[in-house]
Amino acid sequence: MNKADIVDWVKVELRETANGPSTATAATIIAEQAVFLLNDGSLVSLDGTTMPTSSVIPKVDVYLVIWHRNHLAIMSANPMANLGGGLFSYDFTTGPNQAYGTNAQMQIAAGYYGMIPGDAAPDGQVDVYDYTIWRTHAGTTGYLGEDMNLNGHVDNVDKNDDWVPNIGKGIQIP
Repeated sequence: MNKADIVDWVKVELRETANGPSTATAATIIAEQAVFLLNDGSLVSLDGTTMPTSSVIPKVDVYLVIWHRNHLAIMSANPMANLGGGLFSYDFTTGPNQAYGTNAQMQIAAGYYGMIPGDAAPDGQVDVYDYTIWRTHAGTTGYLGEDMNLNGHVDNVDKNDDWVPNIGKGIQIP
């Protein structure tokens, strides 16, 4: 992995509850941290190479929440897999039912699912306010929330491919 593989950063939360995903509320957060998002969709610690870790040892089921600057946040629909030795794993990419809620992810390639873009505000809803923000930066380049496909350009592709198809969608995290 090199720096070119890093596309952005996200905040991850671990929520612990024995009573199912609908009870994995903000009150159940046991750990949170910023991590880098790689171009293959995987996450690494801020050192750019190691897997994210936490010193917290959960006692019951742990659910993973991922927050991004212009995509709708998602939470795992199922507890993270305990691999033993303090290692946990979860793969959102394998199907739409991997995220908590109804249609909380979108297919981004054949058989590959990910977060829903278009929340430029970011207020948890894809709506006309996101378009208003996009319009003020259309034609610019840089690290901007209105660049919904993360290619460094705020353009019509962001609006037409990432905002328009997702109008009316919102986060579904308890």
